Amino acid sequence: MIFFINSNMQKNKSGIEHAELKRAQLFDEFKTNYCFLLLNWSVFLHKDLKEAGLKDDQVINLFDYFQGFSNVKEKILTIDDLDFGSSKIRIEPDLKHNRFLVWKTDYATNLPAKEYLAERVNLFSDSADKRVFSRELFDQTGNIYTVDFYDWRGFKTMSQWYDQHHQVAVQSWFGRSGAPVVDAFFRNNAQGDATIYWRLRDHSGQIHIFSSVEKLQRFFLDSINDDFFDKERPNIFIFDRAELGDWALKKLRRPAYSVFYLHSSHTVDSQNAKHSLLNNNYEYAFWNLDSYDAIAASTDKQAEDVKERFLPNNSVLTIPVGSIPDIHFKKGLVETSKRRKIPLWFLHAFQLRSSWINYFLLLI
Repeated sequence: MIFFINSNMQKNKSGIEHAELKRAQLFDEFKTNYCFLLLNWSVFLHKDLKEAGLKDDQVINLFDYFQGFSNVKEKILTIDDLDFGSSKIRIEPDLKHNRFLVWKTDYATNLPAKEYLAERVNLFSDSADKRVFSRELFDQTGNIYTVDFYDWRGFKTMSQWYDQHHQVAVQSWFGRSGAPVVDAFFRNNAQGDATIYWRLRDHSGQIHIFSSVEKLQRFFLDSINDDFFDKERPNIFIFDRAELGDWALKKLRRPAYSVFYLHSSHTVDSQNAKHSLLNNNYEYAFWNLDSYDAIAASTDKQAEDVKERFLPNNSVLTIPVGSIPDIHFKKGLVETSKRRKIPLWFLHAFQLRSSWINYFLLLI
């Protein structure tokens, strides 16, 4: 299997996501199997995938994978489907802020009964069917103690609990049984710096503890590599964002091919590629360049720059990040006299805008 590694497939995509989708279209055209591996969590993920034209079986998300939610039939979850634990509640619509306020009455003390805000039920902002996005839960004194998040497909996916300082202390992602399968614990180390420790219950029920998200990601990539392992045709991992897996790929249990993909300039000054500082997103990858089986550059010039400066022992290929569909070439050329002219005022406005941008860059 050929895997494209990225963080997300968000609605507002960068050039990297657009390049991946173009590549996927080519793979589809030539009937070549591939799969996106996405490492970040998002309640919008499967909505965004559908809008991007991707099917669930073309994508494996780290959290979906361990939760068992890679392929789930979508349903619409509204406030009417929620269990508030009591019938003695008052629900106040606050649709101006895209939410409902849930009021409860406190009968637990000797004082007169008092109504308090128990929950805020927030809705997806772009959902005409009023799907539930999250529930913020408050105690009788107005302190928030839990927020439950709901996947676009209509189920609770993650909860975060707050400490007495109103800071997130724990995040838990739930499996199909409703039990946590991934937990993130927020702590301060001896230097007072915030750290996150991860706990995973894998598919066999075994517990794993990780001191960083990179180690959790490595375990995920190992698991995927095991699931699709073929001794005759090893998996190929294309790192479209090298910083997401540059360390993990060196630690895989089983062999696999890896490709380091350069989607943009790898140096701060592309006019001085031989001596300029490296793009910090690529820095670790370049200092470990021979760990990859191949490096893919976007242009021939970039490929030559990489060879000249780093003298890699592996293959350096030129693979453009975009493609033009065949239908474009079938339309034929448009005669010059029939081409649409760009208004002169637009060119002047663009030049003026560019001048101002360059001016501010000089000031920086």
